Amino acid sequence: MSGVSQTNPLLGFVHRRRRGAELFLLVLALAVGIGAYAAVGVGVEGAVPADLLGYGGWLAALVVVAHLVVRATATYADPVLLPVVAALNGLGLAVIHRLDLAADTGFAAQQLVWMTIGVGLFVLTLVFLRDHRVLTRFTYTSGLGAIVLLLLPMLPLIGNEVRGARIWIRLGPLGFQPGEVGPYSLTAGLSMGTPRQAGVQGGPRVFAIMVGISDYGGYSSDLAYTADDAIKLAEDLRREGVLNPSSIVLTDADATVGGARRAFAEGAAQAGPDDIFLF
Repeated sequence: MSGVSQTNPLLGFVHRRRRGAELFLLVLALAVGIGAYAAVGVGVEGAVPADLLGYGGWLAALVVVAHLVVRATATYADPVLLPVVAALNGLGLAVIHRLDLAADTGFAAQQLVWMTIGVGLFVLTLVFLRDHRVLTRFTYTSGLGAIVLLLLPMLPLIGNEVRGARIWIRLGPLGFQPGEVGPYSLTAGLSMGTPRQAGVQGGPRVFAIMVGISDYGGYSSDLAYTADDAIKLAEDLRREGVLNPSSIVLTDADATVGGARRAFAEGAAQAGPDDIFLF
């Protein structure tokens, strides 16, 4: 950070972790999922399912483990994503349980096992993948793997047709729909196709001067959060590796004509002819 912006008292701003909000939403998600499971039993059989306690405990344990790992390794993660996933899984398990009661099958328990495996992979990813940007090394590998997955059901021996749809592969007792994974891998591969400018060796760097004025000193109506927004945007873009660390943020008292001129001079002194300069 340059000397122009070091005097800004708002640079000490820290994002809220919001893990408490995530925990509250997870409790609501569990109530929705377990409540739906119980409602299916009452609606179909006239009684609460006998395995409700075991099912609810298993689901709650998975959610708590995921939350604790996020709290420890991804402190500033979005607090809504995990609760949404938990709620969708709970509702999905309730729907499968309804089908199990109609067909006398046990797919809900199998799905809960797959959810357990998914949470395990989620935990391993957060623990061992400390910087998601390293995945950009596997952009084309991810895309190619996705295409292979989508084509697997067409192969003889392992391709399996179910109710007229050839979207399954079967290896012994195990069945799997590659279409559930392939599109996500393909999307991830395509999204990684644009490299992060700050992390590309020899590539263009992105310098920025960001200005946010909340306090107009009585000359005009103040604008709430404008300065904070400029700081947050710069922090997020730096964290994602988009902005060069030498980018400058000017807020309130620093956002003067003289401050802007000094910031432009500093940026021009560091930027090369192939770099990108934003204001």
